Amino acid sequence: MDEAKGDIIAGTDADSQVSSNWLSIIEKAFEDPEVVAVTGLVRTNAKSRIVGKSMDITYAILVNIGAFIGMPNLSGFNFAVRKDALVKVGGVNEMFQMSPDVDLGIRLNKIGIVKVINNLSVLTSARRWEEKFVPTIWEYAKGYIYTAWLRKPPPIKQAAIR
Repeated sequence: MDEAKGDIIAGTDADSQVSSNWLSIIEKAFEDPEVVAVTGLVRTNAKSRIVGKSMDITYAILVNIGAFIGMPNLSGFNFAVRKDALVKVGGVNEMFQMSPDVDLGIRLNKIGIVKVINNLSVLTSARRWEEKFVPTIWEYAKGYIYTAWLRKPPPIKQAAIR
């Protein structure tokens, strides 16, 4: 992100697909000069529709609660940030091997609005969740607690899922 040339940096993951209006939704959100970052929701491509919908709804609830309590989760697979705001907060903290997006969202929230846009969504892989559902929930919960509440890098090394 340090090399990005534009005023707004949008990011997603390699295994995610953005909607056809993704960039226009982001552009509209940044018409408000107080908005320093935006994030959205996820739809997973889980093999089971029940598991997929459950994951999608749970994520929507958690990301909105985080924003409401002032600890926004700037989802790494679905976000955009003003470059000047990113620079002002010191960029991505590379000490966070897990949850750097949560850390970034919390720091950005101190200088402006980090907005959750519920119709800004991406379709992303559910591989990690389908392989080890309960351990993955526990891993992400620990990561969030360390990052958001304890404000230090989680002592967790996530395995690559390919």
